Amino acid sequence: MRTVPPFSLMITGFLSAFSCLLPPVSAHAQGLPVKVTQTPASCARVWQGFSQEWGYNHRIHRLCDVVETDRDLPCTFSVLHASASGSGADSASFVQYYTEVEAPGVGFYPLSHTFILDGREGQEIAQVEELSFYHPELSDPSTSFAVMLNGFDLHSAKGASPDKLIVFEVSVDSTWSEASTQTLHIKIRSRIKMACSTAECPCLDQGVHYEMRVPLLIAVGGDFIQTRDALYASQSWTRDSLPATTPASQLLPVNPNIQLTVPAITRISMELSDEFHMLGWESWIGILPQSQSALLPLAYGLGFQQWSPGMYAAYKDRYRGFPRLPAKWVVKKKGGAASLGMDVICLQFRAGEAKMDSVTGHVGWDTRHGRKKDALDVQGEVRK
Repeated sequence: MRTVPPFSLMITGFLSAFSCLLPPVSAHAQGLPVKVTQTPASCARVWQGFSQEWGYNHRIHRLCDVVETDRDLPCTFSVLHASASGSGADSASFVQYYTEVEAPGVGFYPLSHTFILDGREGQEIAQVEELSFYHPELSDPSTSFAVMLNGFDLHSAKGASPDKLIVFEVSVDSTWSEASTQTLHIKIRSRIKMACSTAECPCLDQGVHYEMRVPLLIAVGGDFIQTRDALYASQSWTRDSLPATTPASQLLPVNPNIQLTVPAITRISMELSDEFHMLGWESWIGILPQSQSALLPLAYGLGFQQWSPGMYAAYKDRYRGFPRLPAKWVVKKKGGAASLGMDVICLQFRAGEAKMDSVTGHVGWDTRHGRKKDALDVQGEVRK
């Protein structure tokens, strides 16, 4: 794979956020410029979502699925997946989906922003941040550009008690270029709603304290076009029955004369009917085998899992030989409903090559009831 000449880029941010009990504004949030010098590459690994399932269900101390791009070694990428439960030891299986693409003439650039999400239980905490990206080719208003998510890393703040998820959303809200300043403006949004009214949570602590790192991937220049679509799914379940979890498909209009197509994610969301211990979550996209056509068959999975028939056995097996609370006190089944969504952007490159792939793995989280562990403990991370 080949790189294109390096140049400097500038990211500036200002906070237009709304939530209750906002933390003190940091220097970054005040809009002080951060200069980054890196070598742009004509190759990238594009995040296409994930799936994860614990042995039994938990609060969210940390949930992370990210494509890591090496800023020093061109065309070098890795997987970062992390899971941390509230207090119970467990292991989680996961899959990260991605496509590696090389497109001569296109420059790919990784960016990242971290949201500080402080508020109260049961209230939505939402923030909007605008980033600015300088690129000399943007002086031409016809220059192609695209911005996509390259994962997310949600975790409770240091020393904070983890909660249960009700609402989650992160998105590239809008992008626009300004030829006079050679600047690409990127507006990103985050939104969460958390709560915990069960016995394992401190009854006097009604605060929510989370951070969310949002990696982005920017494509600028070269010869590519893009098509957008939105995917949705809803489901409901009871204490005795679970919804079907088969992958779905949808046809997306594309240019049939361009064969190299790479779908990416610009928004991922989930809204639950109540606070739930989470067993599993999947939000991913892919491409089904196709002939040359103006309709691209997208495969995707959108689903939330609150319980499974085997989770009581998983809990007992995890604590085999150790003192443990009764399974019915710890492993909770609860009926409810979920709505999930993704906004998708399909990039079509006139030259280059792409390979769709995935990485599977397991995260082991070894703790005991009543013992607090930091959400960013490396034991909860897998890097590949």
